[in-house]
Amino acid sequence: MKFFGNLLLIATSSNSILAVSVPDPAENEVDESAKTVTCHPRPKDGTVRVEHFKVNVAHAKSEARKAGFAPGRSGDPHRYMNRDRLHFGIHNCDKASALLLEYPIYADGMGGDWKKDIRTSEQDATPIRTVFANSHGGFIWCGVMTHETVDGDHHGSGHFKLCV
Repeated sequence: MKFFGNLLLIATSSNSILAVSVPDPAENEVDESAKTVTCHPRPKDGTVRVEHFKVNVAHAKSEARKAGFAPGRSGDPHRYMNRDRLHFGIHNCDKASALLLEYPIYADGMGGDWKKDIRTSEQDATPIRTVFANSHGGFIWCGVMTHETVDGDHHGSGHFKLCV
């Protein structure tokens, strides 16, 4: 991550200029040409080492399409209100009126796929979600996100952040 994305210069008087760092929105956007993305959660507490998760983008898109718009017995997919203000860099995913959905997926090497018609309690935990939009009945893939904090059993908590 770059420390200074953009530099905004503001003249405060004839003799001084104020420089302010402005985050670069592109840092947090999904690179649609990427074959994989990496999720970087924090450990839930200092005693657990949490690995970074790699996710195959084609698989994430495929799982989102397979999930569809209607929830199964697991309750997934379900609405994602984007209170985290994630910026996907895709118009139909970033607009305020977007109908976003999230669906659990597993990282590469974790094995298996989330089963929407099996209860969550009967499946292995995963902090990773594929995000997609229902745009007037049309499917638009937005990206992959993870919970900010993850425990040793892959239970996620807290806000979401993009996997890039």
